[in-house]
Order: sequence, then C-alpha cells, then structure tokens
Amino acid sequence: MSVHAPGRAARRALLLLAGVAAGIVALVPPAVGSTMIPLPLATLADHAGQVIVGEVAATRSYWAENPRRIETEVVFQQVEYLKGRLPDSDTTFTLLLPGGTAGEMTVRLTDMPTFAAGEKWVLFLAPEYTTYPVVGLSQGAFRVAADADGVQRVYDADRRPVAGLDSEGLVAVSQASPGGAATHLVSANHIRIKESSPAPRDAQPLSYADFAAQIRPILDQSRDHHLTAPAGRPVFTRCRSVPLRLFGAAPVAPLDSARISAAASAAQPVAPPTARTAPAAEPVAGTPDRRADR
Repeated sequence: MSVHAPGRAARRALLLLAGVAAGIVALVPPAVGSTMIPLPLATLADHAGQVIVGEVAATRSYWAENPRRIETEVVFQQVEYLKGRLPDSDTTFTLLLPGGTAGEMTVRLTDMPTFAAGEKWVLFLAPEYTTYPVVGLSQGAFRVAADADGVQRVYDADRRPVAGLDSEGLVAVSQASPGGAATHLVSANHIRIKESSPAPRDAQPLSYADFAAQIRPILDQSRDHHLTAPAGRPVFTRCRSVPLRLFGAAPVAPLDSARISAAASAAQPVAPPTARTAPAAEPVAGTPDRRADR
C-alpha cells in the first residue's frame, strides 16, 4: 500500500474546508439530546396498547443474550390500567428497557426517562417495540409526585410541571421560552418550530385526579389493539442477506444453507498428492553414460 502526500493545491483546499467547518461550528450553538416532533395526547393514546399507572418497586440491569446487550428490568407495583387491561392483568407489571449499567459498562438512550424505586409513573406503552416501549420516547411518560400538601401532581419525564392540554391537544408544560439553537434557527432562517404551548413558569402542576379526568375520554376513544399479552414487549430486528444487483445485470440470489450444501455435494473431491520420482537426467555430452552399468 502506498501513501501519497497531498500537493500544494490539495493542502490549500483542506485548509479552506477546515476553516469553513470551524466557522459553521462557531455559528451553531451547542445542543444536547435529540429532536422529537411533539405528539398530541390523542396520538399517544392511539399508539398505546396499554396505559398504566404504577409505583416502581425495583429495577435490575444485566447482560442479556441473543443478541448480547444490556437491558433493565423495571417492576411496577400497585398498577392501575387506564387503557388495555387484560383478563389476567394484576397489580404487578414488569417492563424491559434497553440500556442500563452492568458491571463497568453503562448504556443509556438519550431523551429516555429513567426510573427509580419509589417513583410513580403514568406510561403509554406500545404493544411491542424495537427501540423503546414508551410511545413517543419520553413524551408518553409522566411522573406523579406528591407536593408539600400531599396532593399527587403530574410532571413530564423531564420533571417539568404539566399544566394540562393546549388547544391542539398537546401537553402544556411549564418551561421557559425556547432558546439556544432553536432561537438561532428561527431568527436566522425564519423556520417555524412546532412545539407545545408553554404554560406560565409558575403554573401549578395539574393534580393526578384532574389529569386522569382529562385523558380518560381520549383513552376511551383511542384505538383498541386487541392485545393478548402485556404491552411493551421487545421485538428484535432480524437481519438477512439481500441480493446485490449491478446496473444492467441480473440479480444475484443470496446464499442460504441449502444452496451451500448443494454446492458442497456437487464439488468433485481432489485426489491427495502422491510421491513422484523425478526422471533421470540425460547425460551431458562428453561424459560417459553409466546408466547401462547400473
């Protein structure tokens, strides 16, 4: 392998690209986390197979196999079903989440709620999942905590007070006006960012009783998934080979175990090498031939 040093023109182009990249990085403010499209509560309800309310009794993270991964088992107790109660549902619910800490390894998905023993949650659970069991990632998770007067109040997954639903059915939370990257995009590029209507910063969190009263009619009118097993079941992605096709060429069928076995059976066995005796060398002119004397 040979390595070629860039010429003077190439070096100038690289320096120019580096300067442009540095300028872009300097103009864009840092952002943390991912960007999610806000979902109305009716959409969360339609995609949820079950909506449960329960207190975290215990969590356990461990290495799982096939495929090898870290997952966390969260056990809820005193569970109430706001949607999708099954005939055999009881007051205990076990949820498997991707990620966690096992030994010295920690895997955590960004913008996902974390659960600790003693916390009470309202969860909109997808019937099954490949990424995360809560509908809308953190949007379908609501924390319920008692205030100083002992009233159970509702917060979102980021611990922001939930003030109710806005005119478009989005969850209104108490938060500051958007800033940072969002402000830059709006002011510089005139981009309209869709987000829920923020409630006043000092808004009182909605009580759990009022929150449940607001969402029950929406849940009653939402899609019924006709579940036969608890929601929030993980489904692992299965990989398979696909044929490659060049432009103008016929597709090549993928190899499978049957074709490999057939090819191996049709192959002709190769005979093992045998010892061979080199032919006797012809006498050199001018030397006596002694082969007759042997």
